[in-house]
Amino acid sequence: MKIIDSWERENRKIFYFIRIYLNEKKTSS
Repeated sequence: MKIIDSWERENRKIFYFIRIYLNEKKTSS
C-alpha cells in the first residue's frame, strides 16, 4: 500500500501549506 501512503503524505503537505497560506492572508489584512 505504498501508493496510498505517498498520497496521504502529499495530502498532508497540501493541507499544511493551505493552512499557512490562510494564516498569512489573515495576518496581512
